[in-house]
Parts: sequence; structure tokens; C-alpha cells
Amino acid sequence: GGGAGAPKGRRKSLASLLGLGAVGLLGAGGAWRYWRERAEAWQAAFATPRGQRLNQPLPDGSTLALDAQTRVEVAFDARRRAVRLWQGAAFFAVATDLGRPFVVEAGGVTVTVLGTRFGVEMEPGDSVLVQVESGRVRVERGGQVLAEALTAGQGLRVPAGEGAARPASGPAAPWREGRLHFDATPLADAVQRLARYTSLDLRADARAASLRVSGSVEIAHAQDWLQALPAALPVRVVRQPGGGVLVAGR
Repeated sequence: GGGAGAPKGRRKSLASLLGLGAVGLLGAGGAWRYWRERAEAWQAAFATPRGQRLNQPLPDGSTLALDAQTRVEVAFDARRRAVRLWQGAAFFAVATDLGRPFVVEAGGVTVTVLGTRFGVEMEPGDSVLVQVESGRVRVERGGQVLAEALTAGQGLRVPAGEGAARPASGPAAPWREGRLHFDATPLADAVQRLARYTSLDLRADARAASLRVSGSVEIAHAQDWLQALPAALPVRVVRQPGGGVLVAGR
């Protein structure tokens, strides 16, 4: 007839045959692992444009928050929960699963947890910033453990290449509350970070690029922060044709 599949009794027989076939090929334990891995496998990719953020629930009960101009790929299976951060910044509230560690990879740095809240950011200049809000995380690079257990309030900045990692201060992922925190950050990097939230072309010239800035910036008032820079640093803020802004050294 035109029903939606085999009759109920036949469907049960087919399922039994398939189950027996899996057991025969893999053994009882192997069949269970095979079906468990298939059932728990899940993949997705998420990206945010300039000026927008995203809060995304994950199927294990964890949540993922993405900052502006961020791109991630997520792949879960029965053995681990993996996230690849390709660009930008993300904050993770991880549901505890003792059998499946939650692993974030970014710029050659690997962050591993079981259940915690932490942020990972690909910074301008390709350093990786890890900050913990609660729980504990392990940080590695190239198989070398850089921090066995970062705990609440601690952070680690891992430079690109083989440079030494160093502690990082400040709150974890302050962009979630509409702020950025700079800690002796090169001005060029700070301006590039702010540029994620505006359609304006924001740049610092070579003379201003290496000047250092510290403190918090309200993202919604980034223009005011830029205009106030000449009072703290030897720079000029110059409006460019087409609406861009250049921070130029004096």
C-alpha cells in the first residue's frame, strides 16, 4: 500500500536482523560503542559578522557565545567534544561530562576541560588568550603543558610561534557585557579589536602602532574613547575621506 514504510511487525524484524548483524560483526561491546558513537556524533559551524554576537546552545547542555567577527566549528562524538576557533573570540559554559572532555583548539593552543566557564580569543597578532571564570582548564601547545590548571580569575596569553606564555589579567570575555579590557596592549591591536564592531575603517599608523594602552572601553562609546586618546598619548585622531579614522603618531 501507500503507507509510510514497512508494517510494524516487519520493521521490528528488520531492526532485530540489523542488530544481530552488528553484534556478529563487532561483538556485543563493539556494537554498543558503534551505535553510541553514531548517536552522539554532531557537527556544526557558526560565524558572526562585524558588529554582531551570538549565543548558541549545544546538544550536550553547554552554551557557546560568539563575539563579533568570530568563526568556529564544533564536532561532538562519544569520546570528546571538540571546538575549533578559527577567528575572533568565544566564551564557553561547559556542561560536565566525565566521559567526554571538552576541547578547544585555537592557533596551535589546546584548552581542555570537563565542566567550567571560560573564554578563548584569537587576538590581533595571532596570540591566543585563555581566561577562566569558574572551574579549571588545562592549556597546551604542541603537546607541551603550559598550565595544568588555570582556575577562576586566572588567564594566560600564548604568543604566536615559540614565545613564552605569560599570565593575563582582567575579566573573562568582557565583550559579553559590551566592554573590552586592554592590558598594556599595542595601540594598533586595540584599534583593530574595536574595528570588529563598526563599519568604519579604523587604523593606527606606524608611529602610533606600538604605543601601549590599558583600561576598559565601552564598545558602544568607542568613538569617545578614540577622541580622548590624544589626552593620554602622543597621537592625533584624523578623520579620513569616506568616514575612516586614522590614529596617527605625533
